[in-house]
Amino acid sequence: MVAMERWSEAEVAAWLTRSGFGVYLDQFTEHEVDGSLLQLLDADALAELGLPLEKIPDFLQARDDEILSGQCESHSDGEGTEGHGADPYGSDEDCTGKSAAQEAAQAPAAAAAPVKPPRLN
Repeated sequence: MVAMERWSEAEVAAWLTRSGFGVYLDQFTEHEVDGSLLQLLDADALAELGLPLEKIPDFLQARDDEILSGQCESHSDGEGTEGHGADPYGSDEDCTGKSAAQEAAQAPAAAAAPVKPPRLN
């Protein structure tokens, strides 16, 4: 799978259709949105392209999921297994989308003896 930043305009168009956003294809084509630009679009830019405000969070989530799945697939293809899950933006998320801190916070706490609070006189 080609990383999103390398997608052509045609690949962006295919992703829009596949992801349920094909109705906005003309706007993306008119503005020559390729993969590198698609990754940079924020909510304001998407609104300027004509996406309704209520669709923007879904669009951003679908785009971010695609970016993450592309990174994970490249790892599973044997490309760059060192640093598995690292993204180019310096996040410490793994391919599940969870950071090491999130994983640690969700891990069950080890059973430890209760600590008595100090007595206040």
